[in-house]
Amino acid sequence: MLFLYLMFAESTENTDEKVSDKLNCESCGKEFSCGANVGKCWCFEVEVKVETLEELREDFKSCLCEDCLMKDKDAVLGNFDYQKKFSRKYSSFLKILPDLENTSKSVIEKVTSVNLEELTILFLFREVRDDFRSILTLCANGFSRNAAKILRSLFEHAVTMKHLCENPDETYLFLNFYCINERKRLNRLLKLCPDNEQKETIRKKIAEFETKCAHIENDYKVVACKKCNTLKTQHSWTKLDIYSMAEKSGGLDYTGYFAYTEALLESHPSAHSIEARMEVVKGILKNKSQPDEKQEENTLLSAHHLYLFALDAFIEYFNIENTQTKFLDDNFKEAWSFL
Repeated sequence: MLFLYLMFAESTENTDEKVSDKLNCESCGKEFSCGANVGKCWCFEVEVKVETLEELREDFKSCLCEDCLMKDKDAVLGNFDYQKKFSRKYSSFLKILPDLENTSKSVIEKVTSVNLEELTILFLFREVRDDFRSILTLCANGFSRNAAKILRSLFEHAVTMKHLCENPDETYLFLNFYCINERKRLNRLLKLCPDNEQKETIRKKIAEFETKCAHIENDYKVVACKKCNTLKTQHSWTKLDIYSMAEKSGGLDYTGYFAYTEALLESHPSAHSIEARMEVVKGILKNKSQPDEKQEENTLLSAHHLYLFALDAFIEYFNIENTQTKFLDDNFKEAWSFL
């Protein structure tokens, strides 16, 4: 980890003068406290990329206050004040993130096979990683309820990946259902398309998928009426609903509840999602000014748990040797010990 005090190490290491505990920010002029001379300063907890440090060294010769430093970081969009609050509250969580991300990157790079089943697992794990990063970004800017919507996506990606790891023979069902979904999508597009020439192109594509579906659709047929045994095409690639799939995979417990049931209430229009965003202030119904801290904690913790759940399944499926994950489990306990 690179800390801000490294910025000026070259210019101060050969001097006998002690750094004052009160400095004026070279950027805005504001006075702020610096504890570098006693070996304990707020800037020690600020992670800065090498490229950013080089730019700051070119522009400034002395330290910056916290506000100016954070503004000069790579990501400046979002709620700047909430980012600072988030960094303080979840410092133990943010501290272990590099280990998690580096391990994920390492195991992905070790997968060299082009087997279709294995590629499916690989890309599902990448979706898990991307969902996790999106949740982290939203929570860090005070949008935990929006993050909860993506938590549902993370849950489905992680559970589906684990299920296919344990049932690789079902991969063809997962992949072939694309034809049925694409036929449905194109038929809807056909109804909306005003251009006759484009309609003809769409019809040709539909015909192609009709041919493909004719060979696979029986794999997705279920009984619609028990009396007359009428069949219909099921709405998903598997007869298992996602929560039953999660229970079958095991190991999620309360994470499954938060990532499925609670997240579902945020993902769909519901009285619950409206009520959760409102509060009564002096007899007036208003939108909540602050994020729900408990929901933010549950969303982040659940996302972290699902990421590890998927990572363990990924490593086991590909039989990746010399990859230690116990320290990641220990990190998990350390990161959330403050709750």
